[in-house]
Amino acid sequence: MSRIAELGRIFNETLSEFESHFGFKADYTPESIELLEARLDELYPQGTMARNGTLLGAGYYIGEVFIRNIEGAVWNEDIYGDKMPFAVTLTMPEDKVLMVVPPEMVQDYIRHPGNSISRLFRYYKEVAAGTRHIDDKLIGTGYTVYGGEEAEGQ
Repeated sequence: MSRIAELGRIFNETLSEFESHFGFKADYTPESIELLEARLDELYPQGTMARNGTLLGAGYYIGEVFIRNIEGAVWNEDIYGDKMPFAVTLTMPEDKVLMVVPPEMVQDYIRHPGNSISRLFRYYKEVAAGTRHIDDKLIGTGYTVYGGEEAEGQ
């Protein structure tokens, strides 16, 4: 079983605990990201470090929201070995690929609540659909863009 499949199995087995902890029904809609952010604000005051379980659980959930709501989004496993077991890859126009790491997005949000995950979701969806170009000022952290010989972001 792959690492992401194992994480998905664990997440599904503990879904009711996730919903209870974060205080909303996990329906995988883009709007649910805002509910997750509100709960993260309560649980982790700005600048706090989240536990790995929170990063992985919330990260897995955000990744699933991306995959279920952005055409062409897929899981990409083991990009950083044991450091971070998964990312979401979004295929964009012009044969470019945008890779986002949801647990890093969660930690970045906790450190800097102005870096809204829901805003980034909307932005990434527009970029993947080809209705918006990449703008490094808006794209946030936890991403890499691949295309041709170029690589951008960090």
